[in-house]
Amino acid sequence: MKIKIIILTILIILTLTTCKEKSKAHKYKIGDKGPAGGLIFYDKGKFSEDWRYLEAAPLDEGDFQWGAYGTDVAGTLTGIGTGKANTQVITAILSQLGETVMAAQICEDKIYNGFSDWLLPSRDELNEMYNNLQTRELGGFLSSFYYWSSSQYDNDGTWGQNFTDGDQTYVNFKDLANIVRAIRAF
Repeated sequence: MKIKIIILTILIILTLTTCKEKSKAHKYKIGDKGPAGGLIFYDKGKFSEDWRYLEAAPLDEGDFQWGAYGTDVAGTLTGIGTGKANTQVITAILSQLGETVMAAQICEDKIYNGFSDWLLPSRDELNEMYNNLQTRELGGFLSSFYYWSSSQYDNDGTWGQNFTDGDQTYVNFKDLANIVRAIRAF
C-alpha cells in the first residue's frame, strides 16, 4: 500500500511539473485565446517572476465601484506587472473598511474555466488591453465607457481608461460605478 501511495505521489508531481513546463513552452501571440479562455494582450518576451503573458477575461464583469473613497490606498503602482500586487493591496484595505463587492474584489474572487488567479489591471496593463485588443476590435469592450484600473490617483479617484479613444484619465469618485475587466498573468 505504501508503494502505491509513493508511486501515485510521484506521478502527480511529474504531471504538475510537466503541465507547468508546457505552459512555459507554449508560445502565444497577441489576440490568441489564452488558457483560461480569454485573449492574450501582452507578452513580455520571456518567462520571469512566474509569468510571461497577460490574458484578459473574455467578458466584462459589469459596473462596480472601486471603493475606499476618501481613503489613501498607498502602494498601488501603474506599471505592467503591478496589477496583482495592486489588487492585493486594494482588497486588504477594502476588507479593513468592511466594503464588499468592489472592483478589485470582484476580480480577485473570479473563477473562470477553473482559473482563480484574476486581478484588476494596473493603468499600464489596461492601456495594453486597449492598444492590443480594442484597437483591433477584439474583446467586445464597451467603447463608450471608462474601465477601472487598480492604480489609485489620489484618495478620491483612480486611473481609468476610455475605450473609445484610449484616453487615460483621472476618474474622480471611487464610489461611482465603472466597468471592470479582469485579467490574469501566467
